[in-house]
Amino acid sequence: MGSSWPLLGEVKNGRRGILLQPDSMEGDLLLKTPLPRLNRSEFPPGRGMYIAKGKFARVQVPLVD
Repeated sequence: MGSSWPLLGEVKNGRRGILLQPDSMEGDLLLKTPLPRLNRSEFPPGRGMYIAKGKFARVQVPLVD
């Protein structure tokens, strides 16, 4: 996603979001919050990290049929 896309800039400024199946580098790149070392096998589809104001928590997003 290019820097010309305004929504990406808003997400970075708020430093709040959900990263589904994240890599440890994605927290720094997208939301400027360092994440601990993560194992991809711990994050099957629907699991991720919620980041807000520099803090993070693991979350499960439900699948709606």
